Amino acid sequence: MVLDKTSAANLKKIIHNGIERSRKQRIFTLIDDIVNCLPFKHEFMNKSKRQKLERIHSYILDLKNKNDALMFANPNSVLAQEIQQLRKHIENLELMIISYQNLLKSAGISPDKLLIDPTIPDRWQKRPLKYSKPMRNPHVITSKQIPDDDDIVSSDDDEA
Repeated sequence: MVLDKTSAANLKKIIHNGIERSRKQRIFTLIDDIVNCLPFKHEFMNKSKRQKLERIHSYILDLKNKNDALMFANPNSVLAQEIQQLRKHIENLELMIISYQNLLKSAGISPDKLLIDPTIPDRWQKRPLKYSKPMRNPHVITSKQIPDDDDIVSSDDDEA
């Protein structure tokens, strides 16, 4: 089959457009994969690719600066700052927990009952003390409760 110049040019254009479309799709997929690796991926809902790349770029630069500070400067100061930030974050989370507990109490729900997992048996909820007796289930017969053959005394043995 012989193609004329216009159909050959159209075919070439269609092939080029398909290749370009798949290249763009691959780039977008890689950007989304990078976003999913970041700790702040929830920020990227309904953001453009440019905004995502700018945020990724600033995050990478921030990581580079922190790494340089750890490698070349006084490492204790950077670690101390990071520890302080983490402590503040933990403190904020604890305040949120307290506010949620107060909200539950005001709704008449005991927050203590929510800490107990209903899928775990009661005997596993609390650790036994070091020298406490093991908890026994009255419905389970242990090997100590089953008499041996030597312990069974029949009436024939008494007569002999």
